[in-house]
Amino acid sequence: MAQRFCRGVRGATTVATNDAHAILGATRELLEQLVSENAIEIDDIASIIFSTTPDLDAEFPAKAARELGWLDVPLLCTHEMRVPGALERCIRVLVHWNTDRRPSEIRHLYLRGARRLRPDLARAGEDEGPTAPAPPVPGPIAVIGLGLIGGSLVQALRTSGWPGPFIGYDANPGHAALALENGVIDRVAPDPRSAAAAAETVVLAAPVDSILVMLDEIEPVLRPGTLVLDVGSTKRRVAERMDRLPAGVLAVAGHPMCGKEVSGIEHAEATLFRGAVFALCETDRTDETARERAERIVTAIGARPLWISPEAHDRAVAAVSHLPHLLAVTLVLTALDDEDGPAARLAASGFRDTSRLAASDVRMCLDILRTNREDVLRAVDGAGRILAELRDRLAKGDFEALGSILSSAADRRRAWARVRS
Repeated sequence: MAQRFCRGVRGATTVATNDAHAILGATRELLEQLVSENAIEIDDIASIIFSTTPDLDAEFPAKAARELGWLDVPLLCTHEMRVPGALERCIRVLVHWNTDRRPSEIRHLYLRGARRLRPDLARAGEDEGPTAPAPPVPGPIAVIGLGLIGGSLVQALRTSGWPGPFIGYDANPGHAALALENGVIDRVAPDPRSAAAAAETVVLAAPVDSILVMLDEIEPVLRPGTLVLDVGSTKRRVAERMDRLPAGVLAVAGHPMCGKEVSGIEHAEATLFRGAVFALCETDRTDETARERAERIVTAIGARPLWISPEAHDRAVAAVSHLPHLLAVTLVLTALDDEDGPAARLAASGFRDTSRLAASDVRMCLDILRTNREDVLRAVDGAGRILAELRDRLAKGDFEALGSILSSAADRRRAWARVRS
């Protein structure tokens, strides 16, 4: 067995404002990426020291580790010295890790404005330059699309104390009327152009094909400094369209990794995003101000911002979101050919949990498959190869090899759960 040492893994990040949501969201992002990029097992962490610059005192950053389920790791929080000219609103972590890795094999991580501290460790193309001052509180927010995600986002922002006002539009007038009646929005716009023209921030909450049409429709009325943020399920085509928005308009492509198998404003809830990862993708219209404003929205609704390229996002969600839906469809069509048959009557929690996605909104699912077809095909092909191997081992009665595959999958699932719990 390789000799193990207690190594230090360094990380730092910055936040735009001194509030608990921002501090915890940025710290969670930093910890998750440190663990992921170094393949750290939580049980191997000896302790973690957190420090903040003196201008951050709204929350202990160590709380983010507890929220991640790291209940047995000793944690310590401290303030740094106030040094003239030092980086502002900075959070640093030092993870003490029992490992057989050599120091040269450890990946330290500097995010956001903290990249200025160690530009030699910043990845190519990611140096963000000087840290921008905290942006002012944005004015009116227009949410175009008042279904489950759009309605929940407004409710979550209201719960966080976001000032608004909130302008809403939905292609179904009944949905917009219900949102107004229930106090989700402050007023209804007659069309997307009117909603966008009156807003400082525009959230596009619809299927991707619809978002692309919306961008064409609202582009002429977007003013310099307006932030456009979408919440569509795939990102490559949206980011490419946002690249062509007028200069001065700010745009970030986003995707909250949460939802339900039901849709509609009547199912919206303020807690939908709590603890969820919210993918954010840069476009040619993303500058430091756009990043900070997008992150403020994400952290305000209780989600965790994760910056990722549109291409990496679409490849990943094809495997962890779109493939599971097709597998759920396959399971339902295989097992429930007879609604009153023995399988239907015996199906219980295992079937319910693994088949849930098959009940999702069909229009939304077709939109996802259209806009991410190539990545989904690759994921389906990969799953097909694994399923064929499982079938082959089973047909041959090779239970030793079959058990090895099952054990490998079980180990990976448990390791993932330890990090994400």
